[in-house]
Amino acid sequence: MLPEDYQERPKECTQELIEAICTKIIEGASIRSVCLDRNMPSITRFYQWIEFDENLQKQYARACEARGHYKFEQIDEVVKDMRAGTVDAAQARVEIEAVKWQAAKLNPKKYGDSTQIKHADANGNNLQFSGILGALDGRSAGLPGTEESAE
Repeated sequence: MLPEDYQERPKECTQELIEAICTKIIEGASIRSVCLDRNMPSITRFYQWIEFDENLQKQYARACEARGHYKFEQIDEVVKDMRAGTVDAAQARVEIEAVKWQAAKLNPKKYGDSTQIKHADANGNNLQFSGILGALDGRSAGLPGTEESAE
């Protein structure tokens, strides 16, 4: 016999339920914490839903990116708390670094460290590899396929 307050978790994936989940994620909650709510699907069921639904995967990814913005904006709150004297500077620094790390992981395009290598000259103009390669003298570099290396 089930307890009176027992509520079966949702088994059907509805747009209304997905919007509720994504809203909670955008507002800073993790999918783990969202799925602890008995009115939400189990985390296993949620991952089963998104495994086969590309649209749902995209909605979830956008919600996680937006959570990155939410996390980053928390830095303002930490600074206000520090200025108000409710948090000391060392604690604020630790909190800010943690928030920055979370934001970078949730939205790496905007808040992550750039891993893109940029090739530019001293004036900041993009270098074109075709021009660089054309300027090289393959014979003096001893590259295969040159007249001198064919001997």
